[in-house]
Amino acid sequence: SARMRIMGARAARRVRSGGLPVVVNIGVNTLKKEVDLYRSLFAPLSEHRFVFVEPNTMVLEKLKSQIAELGVDPNSSNVQIVNAAVCTETGDHMKLYSVNKSIQEVLPEHIYEKMVEMTSLDKERIKKSFDRWLIFAPVSMEQTLAYVEELPVRCLSPADLLAEVGLSPDAVDFYSSDAEGYDAQLARMFLELDGFRPAVVQFEWAWHHDHNETKIGLISSVVQTLHARGYNVAKDTDEVVAVASTFS
Repeated sequence: SARMRIMGARAARRVRSGGLPVVVNIGVNTLKKEVDLYRSLFAPLSEHRFVFVEPNTMVLEKLKSQIAELGVDPNSSNVQIVNAAVCTETGDHMKLYSVNKSIQEVLPEHIYEKMVEMTSLDKERIKKSFDRWLIFAPVSMEQTLAYVEELPVRCLSPADLLAEVGLSPDAVDFYSSDAEGYDAQLARMFLELDGFRPAVVQFEWAWHHDHNETKIGLISSVVQTLHARGYNVAKDTDEVVAVASTFS
């Protein structure tokens, strides 16, 4: 595929120059959705550097286990896990909404595992995410919301995130995000950084815009920006995938 070809060319160039290709994944959760993609796109995995950003502390152990299953040491210098949310400004001014672990008392195990992976900076957003799973569980929305808790979360701006992990914007070769409705906003903020031009940019577009004209307009604006910068942009199920037309 074009994504594999361009990413492979970029990775080879990084290695020739004495560095490692860099993968930044915002809202990685447990990484389970990306396992096959990572194995095909980033081979060999040992010759890549990974930055995983995840605000939900309850999934971090699963994330580390999944990284290990890929054959990568989650404690190696090539893996950085940042427990934070990416926001417009750095600070502790935001709250993260998630479900308390005690919800397992009223949910079947397979539904519980889905629920504890759900977090959002928007309480209404997490409620709508629940809607998709409660049809499989004998629990009402009212009962479920009683287990929702508001937690402090560390916020990092895109520039401060990259600075924290010791990267410049032009060092990022692959960027992806799954931020429960904030993806287009995050993509725009990263694209505003001088030098930010990954070989691949992908982010979730579906399910969370709720036909809100502002959010739909923002998705369209980001797609137009990517196109203007020479990316070939396509829709792949619930994601926008933009691949640089060249690897320069």
